[in-house]
Amino acid sequence: MKRLILCGCGHGHIHILKNSRKFLKNIEIIVITDNKYQYYSGMYTGFLDGIYRHDEICFDVEKICHENNTKFILDKVVSIDSKNNVVISKNHKLEYDYLSVNLGASQNTISFDKSVINSKPINNIIDLKDRISIEDNSIVILGAGASGLELAFALKNIYPDKTISIITKGHIQMEGFNKSSNKKVKSLLHSKGIKLYENQKINDVNDIQIPYDKLIMCIGSKGVDVDFGNLPVTDKNFLLSDEFLRVSENIFAVGDCVSFRKYPNLPKAGVYAIRQSSILFKNIVRTLKSEDLIEYVPDSNPLQILYCSNEKALLNYKNLSLYSHFSFLIKKYIDRKYMTK
Repeated sequence: MKRLILCGCGHGHIHILKNSRKFLKNIEIIVITDNKYQYYSGMYTGFLDGIYRHDEICFDVEKICHENNTKFILDKVVSIDSKNNVVISKNHKLEYDYLSVNLGASQNTISFDKSVINSKPINNIIDLKDRISIEDNSIVILGAGASGLELAFALKNIYPDKTISIITKGHIQMEGFNKSSNKKVKSLLHSKGIKLYENQKINDVNDIQIPYDKLIMCIGSKGVDVDFGNLPVTDKNFLLSDEFLRVSENIFAVGDCVSFRKYPNLPKAGVYAIRQSSILFKNIVRTLKSEDLIEYVPDSNPLQILYCSNEKALLNYKNLSLYSHFSFLIKKYIDRKYMTK
């Protein structure tokens, strides 16, 4: 019997597991991950805000594996030996016929001081409220992308008496959002009392000119700490994948751990990772049947909704920009549907 190993268990691998009993009957599947839960980042700030429970924003990977007759190994992947078709973790050495990598990304940071909190991977900040004490009067977020902005809105709603600040190297310019949406976000920051420091070049904590008790890093990502051996990677250790989600003939990779040769500037965002899931699954099935693969073509104008706390959100689609409770309800419906399907 052939063996498929799933390294990590992001959105793409959750989709495989939920469909494995029906479409992958004659292959052994093993999941190896260092996280029992797979969190959905789109609902994280809603969780902080108290809208969702813990079990509503995550998949219990071990439970899903058990329900689908899949072996679950809780361990950290250390390296991949593609020459010998072996995955090496801290406590295991596993041979594979086919491999899929869905390990996410790690956080760029400027310091490892105890006052600094890295926002990736998301399981690193699931207990964020426990790590912010009563004595922490000033919280600074470095980075003004969608994740940093959502976090700032949520923290200001949770801690109205604390000083919440955002520092960015340029202007408010969310990737994929139109001018109207970026303008509205800047106005919302001001109206909610969140301080914004633009055009600040920060290479070291000493470059930060405002006092802080906690510094949260949201300044982009880099590849995970895994030795990919002879597999093609970028200078930031992201795996290089083709348009069929393949790194090699028998290795697939999706999500934030990947940089696509055909789409090198594709953002590291959940909206893309989720849409890669079905293509990944179909291409693994087609590989097993020696059929032609399906090309992944990312949506050039995906619907994006930024949660702005207090059950309001900013909906962005092409030239449309709508900040309202209705936008939040749309986001809530989409998120819940994804988590329960």
